[in-house]
Amino acid sequence: MESLDSYLPIHAYQVWIAAAIVLGVAETLTGGFFVIIFGLGCLVGALAAYLGAGLNVQLGSAILSSLAIFALSRTLFRDYLVKKGSPVRTNAAAIVGQEGEVIESIGIGAARGLVRIGGEVWTALSPTPIDAGERVQVDSIDGLKLHVSRISNHRARRDEAGGMR
Repeated sequence: MESLDSYLPIHAYQVWIAAAIVLGVAETLTGGFFVIIFGLGCLVGALAAYLGAGLNVQLGSAILSSLAIFALSRTLFRDYLVKKGSPVRTNAAAIVGQEGEVIESIGIGAARGLVRIGGEVWTALSPTPIDAGERVQVDSIDGLKLHVSRISNHRARRDEAGGMR
């Protein structure tokens, strides 16, 4: 098989390097760390062309090296860049465990009351009655209802500015 150099006015490795540069620029525009993998594969194809390999070898080395780099980079990202540990709780799930103030008494069973947590007012249920002004802790959440329990027998005190202490 003839070399690619016989068809081009420039050397084949220069075409591969130009393709790698174009793909590198494209990566800066996309930012997904995907296009650059093929740019690195083009550099391997350029090396094969520089060493005198035929077009099939150049293409094969570019494709295989791109696949290998993709597999290695996925492993590196998964093992080293992904944070391990407990996921961050967000939205309603983040309320579980927080403390709040009862602003409308909670009765026994299905008698609902109101609890203020972080400036938001929630409907709350408790297995025991809890008077307005008492501090509670959120045990669980069911839809838009909080299941709470008393954390102390003292009433919440207000400071001079009207906020919780």
